[in-house]
Amino acid sequence: NDTVLTGTSLSAQGGVVGSGKALTLAGNADLGGNVSGVSSLAISGTTRLAGNVSSTGDQTYSGAITLASDATLSASSANAAITANSSVNSDSTARAPVGVTIGDVSFGSSKYMTLTMRR
Repeated sequence: NDTVLTGTSLSAQGGVVGSGKALTLAGNADLGGNVSGVSSLAISGTTRLAGNVSSTGDQTYSGAITLASDATLSASSANAAITANSSVNSDSTARAPVGVTIGDVSFGSSKYMTLTMRR
């Protein structure tokens, strides 16, 4: 079954390894490691990202993303999309550009980010 976690502040400091199911985080998320093995990822609040995220399907980040390390977002399905509906910023440390491996990318107001596309 798909997983929905709800809370004010959801934290996964060791990362997340899914089993091919969708993961929804309803709240602010602090992802301290890599996220892998999920079919899709949806986060309704802000996201602190300190690792890579890979999915087979869509990734949706509704709130602002703060990069706490260099990060690569990848979605392997041909029709998958990665959508950031708010800003993408670094913490106080300079970060490498976000690497993205997918076909369709949408960044809402990411004026402080450099986007690198790889296929």
